[in-house]
Parts: sequence; structure tokens; C-alpha cells
Amino acid sequence: RLLRRFAYGLPVALALLISTAPAFAQSSHLTLEDLGRAYLNWKLLAEVGHAKSQANLGLLYLCGKGVEKDVDRAVQWMERTATQGIVSAQFNLGFLYSTTKHGKLDPSTSI
Repeated sequence: RLLRRFAYGLPVALALLISTAPAFAQSSHLTLEDLGRAYLNWKLLAEVGHAKSQANLGLLYLCGKGVEKDVDRAVQWMERTATQGIVSAQFNLGFLYSTTKHGKLDPSTSI
């Protein structure tokens, strides 16, 4: 019975997370606690392939908001997102390729 409740509630919870993620990521007055919760939620969704959550994780790592700044991880998440057709991730990834050590791996990828 408990499992049935969980099975019905999970899609609703995921839909709510997904629908609020873009606005949440763009807010400039978030606390570290908010970012920490966002990180945990986006990480769960990103690991199952949700592109916008992957993009948000990439931005968190790139900016060091709520997590330790890690450009390598940011690039990894943005690469996953870019291959799914998210234009903002493709743009951010191209910028990173052209301005960081990652561009030296294959300069043609930033074009």
C-alpha cells in the first residue's frame, strides 16, 4: 500500500520539480540552502537523463553555487545536455571550449 502511494506521488513530484527548475535556477536571491536542495533534486533527475536538470547542474558547477566550483564537471554535464539539443548548453559548452583548456582537446568542437 505504501509502495502504491509512492508510485502515484513520484510522477507528480517530478513534474513539479521539472516545471519550477528554470525559474529557480535564474533567481538571484537564492540562499545556499536553496541551492543545496536544488542540487540534490537536479542530481537525481540528471542521472536519469533529464536535460534541463543536467544543464542546471553544469551551471552550478561552473559558477560554484551550492557546490564547489569544478569546470571539468560543468563541462561533463553540459556535454550530456548539449547532445540532447538544449541550445543554451550548446552555447555555454562552445564558450567553455573556446576559453578554457577543454578547447585544446579538439578545437573544432567550439565551432
